[in-house]
Amino acid sequence: MCFTEPSSLKVFTTVLGGYVNSGSYKRYVEGFGLTGNEWVLDYGSGSGRITRHIAGRLALGGGHLTCVDISTV
Repeated sequence: MCFTEPSSLKVFTTVLGGYVNSGSYKRYVEGFGLTGNEWVLDYGSGSGRITRHIAGRLALGGGHLTCVDISTV
């Protein structure tokens, strides 16, 4: 396995994309109907863009979130 640092442009576009799509991700997570007390496994959480919104919902009711991802970036 070989790891190389991402370019500055890739980092910038990834961060910018997270801000631009944040509202869409939030609406997507709201559609799950989480009440806040669930135990959630986020398998393949990647950059964590959706995960942040799930965590926000679970923080309201004492839920638990476990994230798993095998990517190196």
